[in-house]
Amino acid sequence: MYSQALHFLLVEDSQADADLIHELLTETSSEVNLERVDRLASAIEHLASHAVDVVLLDLSLPDAQGLAGLTGLRNVAPSVPIVVLTGLDDELVATRAMQAGAQDYLIKGHVDGGAALLKSARYAMERQNAEQRLHESEERFRSLAEIAPVGIVELDTDDAVIYSNHQWQTISGLSAEESLGHPWERILHEEDREVAMAAFWQTRGRPRNLALEVRIVRPDASERWIDLRATSRIGRDGSIFGTVATAEDVSERKWAEQALQESEALYRAVVENLNEGISITSDGARVLVNPAYYELFGINGEAQVLGRSFLDFIVPEDR
Repeated sequence: MYSQALHFLLVEDSQADADLIHELLTETSSEVNLERVDRLASAIEHLASHAVDVVLLDLSLPDAQGLAGLTGLRNVAPSVPIVVLTGLDDELVATRAMQAGAQDYLIKGHVDGGAALLKSARYAMERQNAEQRLHESEERFRSLAEIAPVGIVELDTDDAVIYSNHQWQTISGLSAEESLGHPWERILHEEDREVAMAAFWQTRGRPRNLALEVRIVRPDASERWIDLRATSRIGRDGSIFGTVATAEDVSERKWAEQALQESEALYRAVVENLNEGISITSDGARVLVNPAYYELFGINGEAQVLGRSFLDFIVPEDR
């Protein structure tokens, strides 16, 4: 896998530390190529014209102190793996370096031989490749999401929005920036908020596959019905690292259903208050009978009528 020579760029202003790194790499059986510069500016210039497998970066340089050097390199060479070298045995510095884009972290004087240094370099390369593949996968997902006909949002493990597509912004009335964080909780209709929040809260940290129809209230105070679906994002190791949710605007259907229900209720009220006996059938069976019909035929209760054919009440010789 690593049959070709590894090209290192060492960014180190201390000659003694540089000699030690050179000695560690020399003692290995692997073929390596080590170039050294002593300034951040020189490192940036080198990366612009040379292919490098791994950068070994000192955090204390004449022209860059602390994480400034790491940030500077990341800005100009985001795809190059970086292993931070420092004399500080400080876990906080290590954590911040990793958060700022370093792939690994080594403490000067505590590197256990050239094999350990090579192991760190190769780990950095593998981690950078994994991060690059993840980034490319995310870009493909978001490219597809932008042309999707439904609203799509990505949530982190705390159910905060970290991405929303254009369709979600159209449905919710929120801009891309306004959608970030937890505003989706605030725009839920007050009558639907408790149920929706309970569904998300009860499945937080566990595999979720939710399907809800809820109302949202847009910034202009208009209401929309959405068909909300949410499913967990699960890594290869089985860990949950977020949620993808889709939102389809179903307002027209919900309003049509509501109008139909109101129309049917009005129709039933009118029928039940008529003085004429009325019986309505569907597929040969009665589905609605008004009180006047019961009185007209001397029938006592729905159980004797509903679901039965009109012919059941006709004497056999007249059917």
